[in-house]
Amino acid sequence: MEYAKPVQMELRMVIFTQMLYYKRLYKYLSRMKISITVLLSLVITMAGAQQNLVQYVHPLIGTEKMGHTYPGATAPFGAIQLSPDTDTIPYEINGRYNGEVYKYCAGYRYEDKTITGFSHTHFSGTGHSDLGGFLILPSVGRSKNGNKFFF
Repeated sequence: MEYAKPVQMELRMVIFTQMLYYKRLYKYLSRMKISITVLLSLVITMAGAQQNLVQYVHPLIGTEKMGHTYPGATAPFGAIQLSPDTDTIPYEINGRYNGEVYKYCAGYRYEDKTITGFSHTHFSGTGHSDLGGFLILPSVGRSKNGNKFFF
């Protein structure tokens, strides 16, 4: 059965319009899926970011007992490691090596109650004292306890 040419043209136009509609609808739904996926992933990420991760950080870890680490901040392979020094005991006593100096090889010990100053060079995790550091202790007026401040 053949249709007249105007009817065939109209039928082709309807089919073309429907194809165009479904193509646009498919594109729209694809974009909608992507948008919803991105939005949901952001919401899930933001919900997970609400945790307080600072509670797991302990900056003084390794400064107790014989950990030989210092609490100061430094850049990786940095030249300056600014950190407090807690006690300066002599390297030698009566010309002999003082075994207690080994405890202070990192410059800072958590157990100590005095800060004698801040030095700019520290070794972390070492087995020997760095020796020769210049201590800087900012203060106002004279200290009544020599050069030690209690905290």
